[in-house]
Amino acid sequence: MLPLRFHALLASVIIYTHALKQEATIILQSTLDIVVQRTLAGRHDLLPVRYAEEIRQIRGVDSATPRLWGDYYDPQSRANFRLMVSDSHPLPAGDIIIGSGISRTLKIFKGDMMTFRTSGGDLLTLFGGVISGLAVGLLQPFAKVSSMKSFVPWIQKRLLLIALSSVRRFFSSCRIYYDYLCVENVTVMNRTDIIIKNKGLAHGVCMFLINKRTLSLLSGILVIVFSMIPSVSLAAENTIGVIMPGDLPYYQELHRAFMGRLAREGILARRVIVQKPYPETMSLSNTARKLIATDVDVIVAYGAPAALSVVNEQTKIPIVYAAAYEPLMTQIKARNSTGITIKLSISSLLRYLRGLTRISTLGVVYNGNEEDSVLQFREIVKLAGQYGVRVDGVNLTRHQEAKTKLHGLKLDALLLTGSSVAHLAMPAIAELAREQKIPIGSFLLCRDSDAVVTLATNPAEQGEKAAEKVIKILEGVPADKIRVETAHQVELVFNFKEATSMGWKLPMDLVTEATRLIK
Repeated sequence: MLPLRFHALLASVIIYTHALKQEATIILQSTLDIVVQRTLAGRHDLLPVRYAEEIRQIRGVDSATPRLWGDYYDPQSRANFRLMVSDSHPLPAGDIIIGSGISRTLKIFKGDMMTFRTSGGDLLTLFGGVISGLAVGLLQPFAKVSSMKSFVPWIQKRLLLIALSSVRRFFSSCRIYYDYLCVENVTVMNRTDIIIKNKGLAHGVCMFLINKRTLSLLSGILVIVFSMIPSVSLAAENTIGVIMPGDLPYYQELHRAFMGRLAREGILARRVIVQKPYPETMSLSNTARKLIATDVDVIVAYGAPAALSVVNEQTKIPIVYAAAYEPLMTQIKARNSTGITIKLSISSLLRYLRGLTRISTLGVVYNGNEEDSVLQFREIVKLAGQYGVRVDGVNLTRHQEAKTKLHGLKLDALLLTGSSVAHLAMPAIAELAREQKIPIGSFLLCRDSDAVVTLATNPAEQGEKAAEKVIKILEGVPADKIRVETAHQVELVFNFKEATSMGWKLPMDLVTEATRLIK
């Protein structure tokens, strides 16, 4: 049997624990409402966010209700957004409601993620919906707060409504201040136990000084509560983020090889997050921010524009790129990046096209928002001038505009640069080319039979190599210690069937250089 002293000790612990719980219940039933404002030089001043945080951390404070609004400058759209928080219309942590104007500008819709960059380089990701004319009922809770009525005209355009819990991370990049604080349900033994003291204008920090009796009591409660919380261990999984612009067949084949190699190494597909943004600057930037905010272990980018969108975010996450145009390496290169580049001569493609038919006017389809496509267009203009060929540039920023922009042009041949947008428009361009009986040459990204001549590199080779580099990074090798490689398997494809149907004869010297003939 256990000694009597042990029973007495156990009974004392039980009684003491019960007494603490009972006393805490009595204490927390009492409340003290305080309005905290800051004065500077005798006038009302706004409160920094840290004031609310410090007050919330004080033992015995049940809630600190802020009256909060601010402005946020978004460098992507170069616009100022009005940010507002209301306790009368609470949102779950990590959620946001945006004005319809912001939705149109950033192309972010209900259920999407919206990311914000802080001055420290961190990202805040929020999920949410769009405030439309049908949701003006959201304004009703604000009617109780007169200072928020002036924000109503912004509701359709530039309003960001976020949860109060998101403000702390927001504060590093936004001009956000509290108008005032309502501190409610403050637990005290009597009103003299709490002193609100301003430590001077130099610091301006509001603090609650609680007497030793209350502090000792609450500390005892915390010790017991924390001793009852079981320890939890989280098993972290490596996660890979992939950016595949436009979901092109070329990138699909590259990605299949990439996933196949990972599967052979035992890396599960559920650990790979694949994003397929439209190949434009804003969409690529938003996708890069999403993956960075998701805190993936490595980001894989297909194509130079996708790689640049990640590098420009100045993230510390390792980057592996594939199908990146080699002349852009000076912009893509970073301490935390490695990958596979493509080094092909676009002059060769121009030579093959001139071998098919006489060219006086060459139409070149490019995208002014894709850096590699712009470089290729400029190179073609210089080369064409040497051959006495006039170049009609078609700047295609949306693939749906292909027929409109090509309509009425009198061309002898068409050349598609390595633009994702241009290759998304390939079906429409091919249809127009057949009507006018002009050949199409494709650079870098073509994997179908619409082009008469295609110069590219094998995507499967790049997928394998990209997977190898990702595996090394996951094993702990720094990205800058992994050698950047150039794709070696060059593919020169001639569509013999298409050329014959159009009445063009393929020169024998060109046929012998081809790696594949489509018959």
